[in-house]
Amino acid sequence: MIDIFNETPWCRVEDSEGDRDISIFEAFETNDWQKIDNCNFDSVIASFQRLVDNNLNYESANDTIIKIISASDLVDDKSRKNLLLEWAQRLSNWNMEYFGNTEFAIINDLQIKSRIRDLNDFEFKTLSEIMINNNGNNEVCFVASILLRSKPQASLYWNNLDEETREKYGEYSIYYLFNQL
Repeated sequence: MIDIFNETPWCRVEDSEGDRDISIFEAFETNDWQKIDNCNFDSVIASFQRLVDNNLNYESANDTIIKIISASDLVDDKSRKNLLLEWAQRLSNWNMEYFGNTEFAIINDLQIKSRIRDLNDFEFKTLSEIMINNNGNNEVCFVASILLRSKPQASLYWNNLDEETREKYGEYSIYYLFNQL
């Protein structure tokens, strides 16, 4: 048996997008992240880095970041919450280096920061620019308006999302912030 926290494993999945390679840590669910002990998080990042280094068919670490953030929202222990947010931020830093030009990489990074501290003016400006550049994209504008702390605006975009997208977001960490507005 290998110690996945000291190795850099990945696996291949076949889904609606075809065959693609993933870090084994992408297979972890939110409740798995809540329970992980004795994690060498460098191995998690190395697993994602291996995908990039080998030019494998790979998109980003956004889904894993969301699961770690969601796990932090669900734990009561403050030190555990802080550890999970630290892990999410470390993976987000890596993700921003390789996929930072995407709206969702930026939004995920800012939602971690918003759980740790108030966002600064530059970050609010970035979110405003994301909304302007994605006018008509209710999904992007919904999450950006949550981070901008605009409940009326977020509610407007929420009401314009289709039922399937609302169900998906009901399981995401950003929805937790939406309910906190």
